[in-house]
Amino acid sequence: RGSMLILLFALIGMSLFTTVWRFWGIRDDKTAEGLGTDMITSVPPNAIVLLVFDTPLFTTQYVRYALNVRPDVRLIHASRLNSSDYQEVLRIRFPELVIPSQTTSGFAGKFVEANGDRVPLFSNVPFPVGESWYWVPYGLLYQVTTKENLPDVDSMYRVNLALWSSFHDP
Repeated sequence: RGSMLILLFALIGMSLFTTVWRFWGIRDDKTAEGLGTDMITSVPPNAIVLLVFDTPLFTTQYVRYALNVRPDVRLIHASRLNSSDYQEVLRIRFPELVIPSQTTSGFAGKFVEANGDRVPLFSNVPFPVGESWYWVPYGLLYQVTTKENLPDVDSMYRVNLALWSSFHDP
């Protein structure tokens, strides 16, 4: 009976050690903050950034709103664009943007077409847009541009090389 208690306490102790060891240093881990910072600081002034998926969206929102990095950037939850209540929030929060009256599934494309030639517009996911618009890789994001403004391959390579060289290394 005594050896069973010793074994039980040894297992509990090993379990606690393993748990503590696994999370040792996690409070110093800035990987998520680095991702959000890289996404929001890589865009030009007054840009619109449409984000999809939890990790890029939440980390970038944290950097933008909690740390107050790049208050000039309009950060938009792209998955909610088709929602009429979110469209109303955008009208109130960003009166300088053109918010189409359409509330159907094509709203995101209409939003890009209405604003893409007015301000720099980026997304982490290239979603369908009109046939005169193109998504160009821009670091961790894609930038929307018209056919007339498509960069040549060498220019696109240089821009992306500079961006990727500046990003945090987790």
